[in-house]
Amino acid sequence: MNTMNYRCIAFFVLLSFAFYGQNEKKVDSLNKLIQQAKQTNSWESSIALLYTKGKFYNSEKKYEAAQEQFLKVDSIAKQYNYSDENKVLSTVVRAEISKSTFSSDGTETANRLLTQALIDAKKLNNEPLIYTVYKDLAYLKGLMSEYDESKFYLDIAMPYYLERDDVRSVSRLYNIYKIYYIYIQTA
Repeated sequence: MNTMNYRCIAFFVLLSFAFYGQNEKKVDSLNKLIQQAKQTNSWESSIALLYTKGKFYNSEKKYEAAQEQFLKVDSIAKQYNYSDENKVLSTVVRAEISKSTFSSDGTETANRLLTQALIDAKKLNNEPLIYTVYKDLAYLKGLMSEYDESKFYLDIAMPYYLERDDVRSVSRLYNIYKIYYIYIQTA
C-alpha cells in the first residue's frame, strides 16, 4: 500500500472520529494502520499515521501521549533523513506543548523546536508552513519578552496573512503587535 493510500485511510479514520465517540476504537484503528505500515516497511505512511495519532491525542488534551507520537515521527524522519509537512507540523505541535508549560525550559525547548521547524519548512519550500512557523515564532518571542525579535517575525508574517485575507491569523498577529507596542511605551 503506498503512502497516498495510507493518507486516505488516515483521513477517513479521522473523519470517523468526528462522528463516533469511542476513543479506544479510534486509537485501535490507528494502531492497526500503523502496524500495517511497519509490516510493509512504509515509513512515510508510518510518519503520516503517527502524526495523525499525535494530533488525536493532542485534541484530547493527552499531551504526554501526543508528545510520544510526535517524537516517534521525529525518530523515523531522522532515521531515513526525511522531512515532509507531517514531520514539520509534529515539531510545531511539540513546540506548542512545550510552550504551554510556561516554564523557561518549556519556552526554550519551544524556541529550539520552532527554529528547527522553520529550517525544515524552508527546505521543503512550503510557503504556508513557513509562515505558520513565523507566526508561532512571533508569539513565542513575545512570550519570552524578546520583543524586537517578535516584531521581526510579525513584520514577515503579517503581509502574507493580509494578502490571503486570513482573518484569524491577522487578528492573532495584531494582538501580538499590541503587546509589542505596549512594551515600547513602557520601556
